[in-house]
Amino acid sequence: TTRPRWLQSGATGDTHWDAYEAVSGSPIQMALQRKHSAGWDRGRHVLGELADELHAATSDQTLHDRLHIDQVWIGRDGMLKILDQRLSSQPDPGPDPDESTQFSRVGILQHLTAAYTDKQVLPGHARRFVEELNSRPEADGTLEWASGQLAGMQEGTLEISWRDRVGMLGVAMAVD
Repeated sequence: TTRPRWLQSGATGDTHWDAYEAVSGSPIQMALQRKHSAGWDRGRHVLGELADELHAATSDQTLHDRLHIDQVWIGRDGMLKILDQRLSSQPDPGPDPDESTQFSRVGILQHLTAAYTDKQVLPGHARRFVEELNSRPEADGTLEWASGQLAGMQEGTLEISWRDRVGMLGVAMAVD
């Protein structure tokens, strides 16, 4: 599951509360800084989980329209977790003065796709996916499309084809 599991709720006087499983792991930005967590090999699985959950949350209307990047975590088990709220040592972190960490649902998928594919030579199917994702508007159907595309890539090749390597070499020689 990509959302923290609800455990129980209760009330104390006028205060109502809900208890969810504790999330262990780290925000995705921290995970991406570790070399073994970055790259298309790992990214395609995480991005697939993210697209699935964002699509489901859109259908169910169970997630805010805009998310902070620190609401997306990688658990110790390597699974993606989307938090309903930002975690903070303060009870209410308030509005984020830095809007660069806040994204629409499609925007957060685009941002994290760029983070996982930055400065890498990608297989053709991955390169086409990234290009198409970035050209798609914020519209209904984009998350469903991305979820389907990423599901089809889970078993795809991680290798660059011989033909693609020769093509890249030819382009590099032409530039020099």
